[in-house]
Amino acid sequence: MTRRPRALRSVIFQIPLQALGAWVLSTALAGGFLDSQAPDPTRPEFQQPDPTGPQSHQPDPTGPEPQSYGFESARPTPQRDSQWAPSVTKLENARSHVLETEQNCDKAFAAYQQANIRRYPRGEPFEALRDRVGSTRLERNNAEDEFIELVEELRRAGTPMGLLSPYMNFSDQIQKERVDRREVPVS
Repeated sequence: MTRRPRALRSVIFQIPLQALGAWVLSTALAGGFLDSQAPDPTRPEFQQPDPTGPQSHQPDPTGPEPQSYGFESARPTPQRDSQWAPSVTKLENARSHVLETEQNCDKAFAAYQQANIRRYPRGEPFEALRDRVGSTRLERNNAEDEFIELVEELRRAGTPMGLLSPYMNFSDQIQKERVDRREVPVS
C-alpha cells in the first residue's frame, strides 16, 4: 500500500520538473540566436525617409516618356485615351451586360429549381418560371455573342493590345465556359 503513493508522487513531481528543465535548456541554447534575429529599429535602413527631404522626388507623371526601344509604352497618353475611349466604353458596357445576363440567368434557374423541388407553384406560374429560364439563357448567349464579336471587330480595327487584352481574356473565358457548360434541360 505504501508503494503505490510513492510511485504516484514521483510521477507527479517528475513531469513538471522535466518540463521546467526543457524550457530552461531551450531558452539557454536559443536565446542568443533569437535575440540576434530581431531587427534594430534605430538602424538607418529601418527608418522612414523624410517626405520633405531630397529622396522624396517623384517623377513627373506628365513628363517625357522613358525610352521605348521600339515598343509602345503601357503608360496612358492623352492621344491614345481620346482615340480609343469610345471603343473601351463599348467594351466595358458589353462586358457588364454579359455579367448582368449571367447573373439573371443564375437567379432564374435557382428560382426554377426551388419551385421544382418544392413542387410549388404549379400550373401557369411554374410555366412562367420555366419560360423565364429559357429566355434568360437565350439573352445570355446573345450578350456573349455580341461581346465576342465586338472584341474581334475592335481587334481587326487595330485597337492596341494593351487596351484590348483584358477583354480578350474575358472573351476566351466565355468561349471556354461555353464548352464546359452543361445546361440542365428545363422541362
